[in-house]
Amino acid sequence: MDGKHSTNDLQNKHDDLRDFVANECKEQIRDGSDSENGLDAERMNQFYQRAIAESERMNSEVNKSHIQRQKLYDELGSAMFAKWSEDHAAEVLTDEQYHLWSNEEKQSKELLQQIKGVALSEDGTGSDDASQ
Repeated sequence: MDGKHSTNDLQNKHDDLRDFVANECKEQIRDGSDSENGLDAERMNQFYQRAIAESERMNSEVNKSHIQRQKLYDELGSAMFAKWSEDHAAEVLTDEQYHLWSNEEKQSKELLQQIKGVALSEDGTGSDDASQ
C-alpha cells in the first residue's frame, strides 16, 4: 500500500452516492404518486439536498484525511506504516482474520516486488537510480 488514492475513485464513490439518493427519491415519489401532495415533494427535495450536502461534506473530510495520511506516509515511510498496520491488525482482528490479512499483505508485497523487478528489467538499468 502506498497511501495514495485516485481522485477518480473518490469522485466515482461520490457520484454513486448521489445516484443512489436520487434513485431512492424518485422511487419514493413514484410509490406515493397517488397522493398528489406538494408537501411530500418539497420534503423529498429538502431531504435530497441535505443528503447531497452531507455527502459532499463527508467527501471533503475523507479527502483531507487522505492528504494528511499521504503527508505522514511521505514523511515517515512505508516501513512505519507497515508496522502500524500490523500492530493495529493484531489488536482488532481475530486470529483467523489476522492470519488471512497477513497472507494478503505478503502476497501484495510479493506482487509489488515482481512489478518493480519487471519495470527495472524493462528499463535495462537493473537499478532504480536514474543517475547511473
